[in-house]
Amino acid sequence: MAVTALRELFARDGKHRLWTHLGLVAALWAGSYLAFEAAVRRSDPLELVPGIELADVAASPGWERSGYAIVPFKRCRIRARVLGQEPYYYSMLSAVAPSDLLLGWGPLANDGVLEWLHVSQGDRGYAWSYQTAPVEREEITRHLASLVAIPANPLLGYRIRALKPGDLVALEGYVVRLRDPQGAEYQSPGTFSSQNEIVWIEKLAIQ
Repeated sequence: MAVTALRELFARDGKHRLWTHLGLVAALWAGSYLAFEAAVRRSDPLELVPGIELADVAASPGWERSGYAIVPFKRCRIRARVLGQEPYYYSMLSAVAPSDLLLGWGPLANDGVLEWLHVSQGDRGYAWSYQTAPVEREEITRHLASLVAIPANPLLGYRIRALKPGDLVALEGYVVRLRDPQGAEYQSPGTFSSQNEIVWIEKLAIQ
């Protein structure tokens, strides 16, 4: 039936008409693909703030995701440099938090930071080292943290996994506590001082 329709189109309008239709289809497909790619990398309307901004929130029963109870206790807004992004696939926690983000702000958000700061990630932890650094060691520990990143929706999860070392990002969400289906609790310090923080991410802007 499709072949017959194409033959009728040839007979009625000629080859140039057919190619016009095919060109429109190709253009629409390409436009849809490019729009999707732009959505993945586009900055959301999010006000940028220097470093980390935290605010206590009212007590809340929280919500549930993949059997985990998620309880927010601080609102957070972050502008930082991505130093690393580590995906996880096979652990139970990966169902709710499929990536860790290693972020640096303040002096660690400067261009070229990864030329002297060497980082590695794995097992929901990280390590860093350097030979010579333009800042004191204490400044590094004060401006570095790893986020156990819980995306609020699947598109955000895709965008987080697409982040690369060196990207400058702005994030907005909540610092949270987790309780797994067996009742074990995962605590966040909520200080963002060289520690792991569990963060529910609602907005992500890539600069």
